[in-house]
Amino acid sequence: MNLTLFLDPAARQTAHRELIREHLDEPQLIALRQHTQQQRAWGSDRFRQQIEALTQRAVSVRPRGRPPKPPETLEK
Repeated sequence: MNLTLFLDPAARQTAHRELIREHLDEPQLIALRQHTQQQRAWGSDRFRQQIEALTQRAVSVRPRGRPPKPPETLEK
């Protein structure tokens, strides 16, 4: 490993991007971005279940926005 990467932020960023592009296909890259944007754990289902159990918090990616209201509240 090139230790100069720790000293130069631009070189570190470039090396990290190349590593990600080489080893992840498009669906994995999209999943990584979604998990990162929502600050959720990214990994196998088993890993995420372990993190959920340890932290007692949901780690799955959630859809954007507020959940829809139940139908009975819309009629009132």
